[in-house]
Amino acid sequence: PGSIRTSQYRYVAKNEKPELYDMIADPNQQKDISDGNVEIVNTFNAQYNSWFEDASKDYQPIKPISLDANFAELPAFDSQFLGELRFIEGHGWAHDYLVNWTSTKDEMTWLVNSNIEKEMTVFLRYTCPKTDLGSKVSVSLTGNIVSNTIIKAFDPPMIISPDRVVRQESYEKDWALMEIGKLKITKGQNLLKLSVQEIAHSKVADFKSLILKDI
Repeated sequence: PGSIRTSQYRYVAKNEKPELYDMIADPNQQKDISDGNVEIVNTFNAQYNSWFEDASKDYQPIKPISLDANFAELPAFDSQFLGELRFIEGHGWAHDYLVNWTSTKDEMTWLVNSNIEKEMTVFLRYTCPKTDLGSKVSVSLTGNIVSNTIIKAFDPPMIISPDRVVRQESYEKDWALMEIGKLKITKGQNLLKLSVQEIAHSKVADFKSLILKDI
């Protein structure tokens, strides 16, 4: 919700029903008077909607990640993903990572931007038990594709935390780093996609991020 405040009124914009309070007669805002003041509510509503449209006109829900520097990290929590993938904690907060990578239909994408054409080496940050080794993952960008097979097992325990209260966020763990290949980076804004071509066993891996480094 948002609000408008004048010397007399406070208007509160809510999806279900806007509210209106007389701050002179009711400074503690105990009585909603919107039903008896429809014209005032409509005026405030029009003003609020006009302001909101102007303030949000340049808003980008998905902001591109720049690849202009010699290093970039594309974390799981910044990806748009499809299929049966899910965050280990659920919200996609800062230490969250993706699990349940079990289908060739599962994929992750990031909107990236580069002002120059170049090549970057792509690395996968992952964990995978020995029983699930052998899946072939690929990264693609504007028709350029690099692929590699996960052959190194790395399945560490969660890092013990001294929290006095069990946190809701995901606990941390160490991650392995595997080179996928050298990817051609094209100029402009494009979608970079991580997917799996072949799944050897029950799942691919737990996924933390992609790392891109200049060659």
